[in-house]
Amino acid sequence: MSAHSEMEILAEMMGDCSPFGKIIEPGQPNSYYSSFGINLMKQFDKPENYFHFLLAVTGDFKTLSEEEKKMIQTKMGIFPKTIIQEKIIFKEKKAKQNNKPKINTRDDY
Repeated sequence: MSAHSEMEILAEMMGDCSPFGKIIEPGQPNSYYSSFGINLMKQFDKPENYFHFLLAVTGDFKTLSEEEKKMIQTKMGIFPKTIIQEKIIFKEKKAKQNNKPKINTRDDY
């Protein structure tokens, strides 16, 4: 069992008894939560810590609306891989050569 899943089981068992306490105040404006996230990001000392935090936080990503998902994907630089496939075929038509001598129909003498 991974440490991540063990922490999830422990968190479910503890219910409201979190070792972190209540650190987010409910009912605040959106700017409060944005500022809280920025402040929290500054506290990570290793990219590995940020990775595990982000992995845990994005668990409910599928519940967001399509517009919200696109905004987050744009912010994170997650774009669909564009595949450009070009197939150009040129066929050269050979001009028919007329080997017959042309008859002079004008009298130019």
